[in-house]
Amino acid sequence: MIIREANPEDNQALLDISRSEPMESAVLLYEDRSPDYFYLPRLQGDDSKVFIAERNKEVMGAISISFRKVRLFGTRQRIGYTGGLRIKESARGGWVLYRLMRKVVEEMLKMNVSICILTALKENQKILNVISGRLNIPRFHPIAQFRVFHIIPFMKYRCINHYQIERLSPSDLEEMVDLFRKQYSSYELVEEFNRERIERLIEQSKDFSLDNFLVAKLNGKIVSVLSYWDQSNFKKTIVQKYRGFFKGLYYVLKPMGILPSQGNPLKVLSVRHLVCEEGYIDAARELLKHTMMLFRPRFKLFQVGLHDKTHLIRALRRFPRIGLHVVLFAACKEENPTLIERLQKSLIWEDMTLH
Repeated sequence: MIIREANPEDNQALLDISRSEPMESAVLLYEDRSPDYFYLPRLQGDDSKVFIAERNKEVMGAISISFRKVRLFGTRQRIGYTGGLRIKESARGGWVLYRLMRKVVEEMLKMNVSICILTALKENQKILNVISGRLNIPRFHPIAQFRVFHIIPFMKYRCINHYQIERLSPSDLEEMVDLFRKQYSSYELVEEFNRERIERLIEQSKDFSLDNFLVAKLNGKIVSVLSYWDQSNFKKTIVQKYRGFFKGLYYVLKPMGILPSQGNPLKVLSVRHLVCEEGYIDAARELLKHTMMLFRPRFKLFQVGLHDKTHLIRALRRFPRIGLHVVLFAACKEENPTLIERLQKSLIWEDMTLH
């Protein structure tokens, strides 16, 4: 078996493995990244690479890596991000996962980054066996938990007239950036939110532009911002199987067509950013209502991913929703318990629409 960097000729094999290997959770899901498997890793950071484990010219597993310049307790540092881990069923229990993770560690050392992060569903115990600090792979510590909610728009929501809700205009861009900067000033592992950052997000992201931003104004001042993203042109989440509670929920909701039948994609619109001035949670809630009313005919679910300690979770109260738990792990180049403890007590930024 060899571990090598994937190239465009491997695209179809990577798409096949992503479709065939579901993510372990209460609902078995898999991502269809058609038509370009490499597009999502490019969004997750700079200098992205995908590595594959190949045996007799057959792809047995894959993992991706990219790099980010982030703020970490007042300093700018380059960190690594790894994701997209997929192992064929026939290769599980062997050394494929270990060898892919070893390749990630080698890349991190080569790029001289101090921290590497990865995300995993809380229910996914298999990855924990490899990232627990054995076999010369640094220990990955849980540093944050995110809640990924899928809001179900059972009803038509009545928006109050307290706020003026409109699409972002170019003249409002600087004010919006100031609000982003203010909210994320207390976060760690966050890329600086400035005008250049917003423009770069728009430039590199399909179906995402300034038209995807909605603002809530009070007396002409922006007090909350929401951005939404239809990702169906490059990423679809397919339900492979419902289990336990979700199996019963599927049958309860079946007459309304909220959850798709097994083998079909979720009709979901992702909320990419949700920010608000302190004391204006109700404005963020109104933006969510407005978005659901605007797109309710096309989408059955509205996805919002938030750090579980953020005050913004209060904006989701009273909305019927399904929640998944995603854990963010971090490994240091050299074991640093103090840094890990500080991160565990901090708010961490992660764009959950890129997972």
